[in-house]
Amino acid sequence: MAMTTEEIREIVEKAVEKGFEHYNKSEYEQAEMLYKQILCVDEDHIYALQMLGLIESRKPEMYEGAIKKLKRAEELDPNNADIHNNIALAYSWSYNKDSSLTELHYKKAIELNPKAIHFYSNFGLYLKTIGKTEE
Repeated sequence: MAMTTEEIREIVEKAVEKGFEHYNKSEYEQAEMLYKQILCVDEDHIYALQMLGLIESRKPEMYEGAIKKLKRAEELDPNNADIHNNIALAYSWSYNKDSSLTELHYKKAIELNPKAIHFYSNFGLYLKTIGKTEE
């Protein structure tokens, strides 16, 4: 008997929760595996796209694909502050000399959700890392 759409949705959401648990425990390989499985079921799952992009952005050989996933999530939900924060994190890990994209996405994340303290913290740490302490 085939699964219903609702049953599939429930399984996907459980996988999202489990992936987040793995991510928070720094169990990136397990989280990566779950997010890839989610994208096999729903290639435009916004949360899986951004989390897999964030995980993969830490790997130099996967960086370009990671940015594509994060940018796809942004296309699907351009006003999602978490996506902008995660794009900024990914850009900041790239050690790119051009910091304008990193700063743009941190500022957008803060604009969209000014109550998210960790956005300010992430942006401040980034600015300190690149030697910009006046902002």
